Amino acid sequence: MKKFISILLFFSYSLALVSQVNTIGLLYHELDKVEDGYTLFNPENQSTVFLIDNCGQVVHKWEIDDVRIPGKEQYLDESGRLYLASAQPAFQNPSFGTGGAGGIVEIIEWNGIVEYRRVLADSLVRQHHDIHIMPNGNIVAILWQNVSLSDAASAGFDTLSNPQIGFWPDKIIEIDPVIDSIVWEWNSMDHMIQDIDNSLPSFGDISENPQLIDINYIDFAFGRQDVHHINSIDYNPELNQILLSVRNFNEVWVIDHSTTTQEAASHSGGQSGKGGDLLFRWGNPSAYNSGDASNQQLFRQHDASWIIDSSNPNNGGVLLYNNFIAPELSLGQIFIPAYNLDSESYMIDNDGRFLPQDFKSEISHPDVSKNFSTAASNIQLLPNGNYMMCAGRQGRIFEITHDGELVWEYLVPLRNGFPISQGDIISLSENFTFSGRKYSANFSGFAGKDLSPKGYIELEPNTSFCEIVTVDEEELRPLSIFPNPVHSLLYLNELIYSRISITNSTGQEVISIDSYGGSPSIDVSSLKTGLYLLHVFGKSPIKFVKF
Repeated sequence: MKKFISILLFFSYSLALVSQVNTIGLLYHELDKVEDGYTLFNPENQSTVFLIDNCGQVVHKWEIDDVRIPGKEQYLDESGRLYLASAQPAFQNPSFGTGGAGGIVEIIEWNGIVEYRRVLADSLVRQHHDIHIMPNGNIVAILWQNVSLSDAASAGFDTLSNPQIGFWPDKIIEIDPVIDSIVWEWNSMDHMIQDIDNSLPSFGDISENPQLIDINYIDFAFGRQDVHHINSIDYNPELNQILLSVRNFNEVWVIDHSTTTQEAASHSGGQSGKGGDLLFRWGNPSAYNSGDASNQQLFRQHDASWIIDSSNPNNGGVLLYNNFIAPELSLGQIFIPAYNLDSESYMIDNDGRFLPQDFKSEISHPDVSKNFSTAASNIQLLPNGNYMMCAGRQGRIFEITHDGELVWEYLVPLRNGFPISQGDIISLSENFTFSGRKYSANFSGFAGKDLSPKGYIELEPNTSFCEIVTVDEEELRPLSIFPNPVHSLLYLNELIYSRISITNSTGQEVISIDSYGGSPSIDVSSLKTGLYLLHVFGKSPIKFVKF
């Protein structure tokens, strides 16, 4: 029986090469499909925040001094300033049995000068995980707060069934860095309910009060003290609402930001009329006694964010990184909350569960195993419609199209904070990176900034891996292959080459040859029937042929 290999041929005048030889740093790059921009990240166990280009070269970095280390999240504002959640090793981290601790919120100029710093780390509070830059320049941040066990019991916490040694629920604060003041606060302790002790004001039917938080819902092991473990925060300026990812509840929550601090501590007031009560919650109905394990959609999720783009079919939706859907399975996912514009409220079905019933779409690396991370991680919708994802424990940052095609992949080349050499193999969590965030080349914060390549993070880099050469059209010679489809031998016309590579549909290299002239032929008789990609690596110019 004859075997045929289908070949589709395309050509571009100024493209990048792709190879499968790198083990760290830049692993894959398709220049014509990747978002033109720069990626910001700060791996653990070291003291530098990096900004790299699409070729994996550092274009800028912020050296954090020996007293401070990067925390979990980092963002750039439209002036190019770095908003950073950082920490100090000297801080006494409450023994939560968890990560995410920060303690310092700061704004750092492009030149490294610290413009603003506020320490939020003592025996009563500790900033952790995420921060968010508000449209007015204020910063909203997540804080653990130390609530005594007696106060927790007074709020209805069952200390007999849950023998805690400490109780640290979350609160949200908004900081005005201009006046260095906390201008708004939401405290989860003001919105608790319980069905254990009917003598307390917090007693009630949990299933009939989904706007409140069951103080005794503890879906985590080892008696950990961080009751909620909120790990991300985002803001919707159109609704004036805040979105929270609540890891220990396997839910996302929405609260009203239009309230005053006093209204946020109550059950009325604000645009919603509900004060600081939850306006929406989704992912795990059992957290409010309205479902069981079969209804659960979120599993230790991270980085929930709004999709705010009227041209996007998922406008108004929530994008997140669902970490532990099953053993070895993480996915980026989108769901669209059912919101009634007339009543300005979120819709609930007849079973008392917030809608929708399920996700609208999923986003994944073509090799699903490369999404998996039991902790950390983020996902970002880019201006060109692609998605950037970071699998935290793998230290793997990659960009994929809406259709799931891989167009860029980078493996953080640090082992426990120290650079390693190209060709080395890195093990899980050795390059732990909480998130990677991309900014387009036309981002206003880059105006007037020096973004020239300044070398690689890794040692002994493969400097020819991502060469980009633009040439005049008359210098180009047309490339052709024949026959197409092909059965055994594939012929290429006469050109100067340095390397030719064939990869299958998953990006795995299946054939590679070196050729320095003539009309090479490639024996493809051993390949299975299917669609393959031909990579032609020239010296000058470098050409990339896709088929």
